[in-house]
Amino acid sequence: MDGTPVADRIVWCRAGARHRYSGALWAADDRIRLIGRDAGYGIEVSLAIPVDDIKQVSLEDGRSEPAHGERCVVLRLVESAPLVIWVPGGSVPELEVIASCIADAAHEASIGPFALA
Repeated sequence: MDGTPVADRIVWCRAGARHRYSGALWAADDRIRLIGRDAGYGIEVSLAIPVDDIKQVSLEDGRSEPAHGERCVVLRLVESAPLVIWVPGGSVPELEVIASCIADAAHEASIGPFALA
């Protein structure tokens, strides 16, 4: 796989979706890639997001679904449902690294620095 591994034990999903994928996050110059598997259904997914489609990267408290109270990184995308990424039992510094790597991949010029919510 091209790019740089950012995190290898994340859970991610689209906001409002019922499928959650356990997997990894990779960053390249022009996109980020989420790979994962839904253990309940056995579905394996690879999702490539062009950095130009990322509007905002934020670190949020995860009080609502789907992160079940875990702090999470939320990617707000152009014309698409947000993506929610969290590290089960993870720490805020781990999430800050993930958010920062995504913002760096997006060249900060297009989305600005990540926001802490």
